[in-house]
Amino acid sequence: MSVLMGGFAASQMLYVSARLKLADLLAGGPLTAADLAQECGAKEAPLRRMVRGLAAFGVFEIQEDGRIANSWLSDCLRTGAQDSLRDMALLYGEEHYHAMSELLQAVKRGGTAFEHAYRKPHFTYLASNPEAAKAFYEAQSAAAAGSAVAVVDAYDFTRAGTVVDVGGGNGQLVRAILHANPGVSGILVESAGMARKARARIHAEGLDERCEVQTADIFESLPGDGDLYLLGHVVHGLDDERAEHVLRNCHRAMRPRARLLVVERVLAEQPATGLAAQHAAVFDAVAMAVSGGRERTLDEHSALLSSAGLKIVEVLAAGGGDSIIEAARKD
Repeated sequence: MSVLMGGFAASQMLYVSARLKLADLLAGGPLTAADLAQECGAKEAPLRRMVRGLAAFGVFEIQEDGRIANSWLSDCLRTGAQDSLRDMALLYGEEHYHAMSELLQAVKRGGTAFEHAYRKPHFTYLASNPEAAKAFYEAQSAAAAGSAVAVVDAYDFTRAGTVVDVGGGNGQLVRAILHANPGVSGILVESAGMARKARARIHAEGLDERCEVQTADIFESLPGDGDLYLLGHVVHGLDDERAEHVLRNCHRAMRPRARLLVVERVLAEQPATGLAAQHAAVFDAVAMAVSGGRERTLDEHSALLSSAGLKIVEVLAAGGGDSIIEAARKD
């Protein structure tokens, strides 16, 4: 229990390691604490203690001669590494960390912890803080890339026709679908800033002729010419009222035989333990604190979809703890 209570310390040590790019500096081989400190611009003594602390968790390795080396866990903090978690460490270690200090106020008084800490909603804050926005969207993009591969492997998109990626960021999911299914075309709907990034990615990958990017507010309206609508990790960032609003927009846009895919982690109906449950608990707490969103059980997803005029047709497991909830219009 005491280790769990001290999780804030481990989180900050990981953040500092990521910010100082220690794993990047060690990618070429082990270094002494003195050399590593000089390379990253830190003081040797506290750096040595921090690395020693992380090594107790398997993050970094202290060799017999005292030199510091990467472990398979610290390699996850390396920039550009496969499945790199550096962007997430930076995201969790700065604004998210500060926001969590106000969780008590959010639980007692309502609103989000982020609003109590920063006096403004998360996305309003990001709009005026480019560095924070960069860290947030890069972390989102890295997570979406792995999820997109798993979704494409788990669901048959060959007869999808036109897929509409609603709030799809820079288009990780729709791009993965189009690359794997040459007969499918796509429409990505995003806000202006993300739409520009998506267009650049789509152009760079030669998908211009098959994927249109529309700049729009997903809370206002959606294109009505899709066969399959996608909500990839969008719903968990929204409270029930806002999530239902987006789902109703999907319902209005969907033709009678169209389908909607909601890609999310699905909480167990009964409280559970184990690694998967712990991951879900952390993501749920972060969503509650930062955006006011939530992770949901299948029954909660079903109720939310039903309130928007939709019904669940099928649920498929995807890699990384995600589920694909396929829904259709009830009418």
